[in-house]
Amino acid sequence: METGDRACSRGGRHGRTSEFGELELDREVEGVCNPIPRCFLLVALLLSGEAGAQDNPEGDSCEAVLARLESAFRSETIDKNRQAWLAGAVAGVSSAWRLVPEKAGKRVGVLDRELQKAEFRMPADLYRSTTALVQSLKGCSRSTEVGPVGEVAVTVLHQNPESIPEDWVRVGSGYEVYVDGESMGLTNTEGQLVMQLQQGSYEVWAQRSPNEAGSKLVDVEPGVTKQLTISLADDKQVFPPSDLRINDTEELVLPTPPNPVELSFWFEDAKIPLSEILYVGVESKQNPTGIDLTEDFGLVDSVATLTQTTRLSEFLAGAEGPVTLSFDARGVDDKDYSIIVEVWPSEGGVGVEPQATDPKALAPMPRAQIRLRHPKSGLTFYLPEGALEAQPVAMPRGEVDVEYGIGQVYRPLTRLNLHKTERVRLMRNPNGALTVTSPETKGADQRGKPELDLQARLLPAGA
Repeated sequence: METGDRACSRGGRHGRTSEFGELELDREVEGVCNPIPRCFLLVALLLSGEAGAQDNPEGDSCEAVLARLESAFRSETIDKNRQAWLAGAVAGVSSAWRLVPEKAGKRVGVLDRELQKAEFRMPADLYRSTTALVQSLKGCSRSTEVGPVGEVAVTVLHQNPESIPEDWVRVGSGYEVYVDGESMGLTNTEGQLVMQLQQGSYEVWAQRSPNEAGSKLVDVEPGVTKQLTISLADDKQVFPPSDLRINDTEELVLPTPPNPVELSFWFEDAKIPLSEILYVGVESKQNPTGIDLTEDFGLVDSVATLTQTTRLSEFLAGAEGPVTLSFDARGVDDKDYSIIVEVWPSEGGVGVEPQATDPKALAPMPRAQIRLRHPKSGLTFYLPEGALEAQPVAMPRGEVDVEYGIGQVYRPLTRLNLHKTERVRLMRNPNGALTVTSPETKGADQRGKPELDLQARLLPAGA
């Protein structure tokens, strides 16, 4: 989330739920004819068929595959933070193919790795279809021929503070030039950069840290050299492009101390080593003035690491909803990095444990997925198909829905409250039922409490 000049410097749930109880699931397993679960199965088949139709992009151009990916990543079943990142990554690949093709291959590799990390944040069918599309990008062809090309000669000016009155003069070398957000290179000693671009309209940026930036629009015509002069303002906040990660993950969930808190800047899947922490601060709706935590962080292996936990812990204890985190630091490259984002406090986590099974008992493996969803933030975690085993996952504080589904059709099983709860566990009993337990409410037996025997039998594999 960026505001003001920072932005300019960076170049239904489907189906009905209320009437479906666990008893209907039990009946289906026992063979009783129940048309509603069959409807779910039919929808699942339709969805899987649609996904399968998109999994075969053979013969498609890179542009067509990217268009499919862009459409797929708009899915409402992806939490909003990851959805924004994936959509931005696809846009980055697309713009690289159009402007600097030599960068496209590397960005496809980054997108592929990040998609692998997102496996349990997406429905299985969507993950399979998008993975196939990303893989096809590695062997696709630019079937559309390069369009008519024109030339743009950019000249960058700034004011000379030594002259009276101040005159506009050419900048020297080392000023960055961007076209539609893509870095095209640095100016030479004459403050110029000449670029070959396809016919079309573009936004051209020129900038240099920490405070000079300017832009202009240009229409490129085939076979024509356009002279473009950009005059820089010297009152901007210019920061290199980067993303924030907390504890090396892209999930913007802020752990509550004494859990570790590490803040780092990343660019194109590489961590930026830091040399100095300039500012760390948090604010919330309950505390809009916020608190300065700069002195509570120290550099450990070039990463901003929380070393004094008291103030942040007390602040998060009184926060309800998202928290605004501001982070400024200087890299070892002597560049300043800055970001302001909304993060969700996390005190609770959800883990999944397999239940010991009697070797003689027939314990059906679940065919469908279980979805853990934080309704307010959109953060979602999917348990893998065919098993109920997964690493514990941190979720934001507040209510978390536990939902059972086939394909992209889900129905609620229960709702957990992770406020000041260390860990909620899901366990599958030998008879196939799910049990949800919470250490703070052990022994609860009412529906709506974190410890419940859901008695929701899942479909056996192959059913």
